Amino acid sequence: MGTPRGTPMRKIAGGSYLHFGLEECPQCAMDVMESPDLKCIYLQLHADGLSPFRNSIVRLWPILGRTMKPLFRVFLVGLFCGMSKPGDVHKYLSETIEALGQLTSTGVRLQMNAKLVKAILHSILSDAPAKSYIKQVKQLSGL
Repeated sequence: MGTPRGTPMRKIAGGSYLHFGLEECPQCAMDVMESPDLKCIYLQLHADGLSPFRNSIVRLWPILGRTMKPLFRVFLVGLFCGMSKPGDVHKYLSETIEALGQLTSTGVRLQMNAKLVKAILHSILSDAPAKSYIKQVKQLSGL
C-alpha cells in the first residue's frame, strides 16, 4: 500500500509531533489527475486545534493541506498531540515551513512523465484563536 512503517515522532513542549511530509502529497494528487497543460499547482494549508473526544483534555493540532488548483482531497501534513496546544509554535511549524519553502522553490516533479510543475502557496486557513497563536499575537477578546 505504500504506507510508511516508521514516522519519526518529535517531542515538543506539551506533547508529541509527527510530520508526514508535504512533498509527496501534491505529487500523488497530480499523478492521479495529470493533464498535459498543467503548469502550476496552488496549495492551501490549514492549522487548528481540536479535542477528539468530549470531556477530554487531549488536544490535537493537525496541519492539513490540499491542492486548490487542481482541486484535490485533503491530506495530513503533520499532527501534534498533547494535553494543551504546542508549547513552541516555531518547533510545531518548522518542518512544514521548510518543506513549503523547498517545494515552492524547486516545484513538484510528476512521476508519470517527469514533468516539473511550479508550486504556489494559495492560502493558510485557521480560526481566530489558532491564527492568533500561530502569529504569536494577543487575541482580541471583545469590548
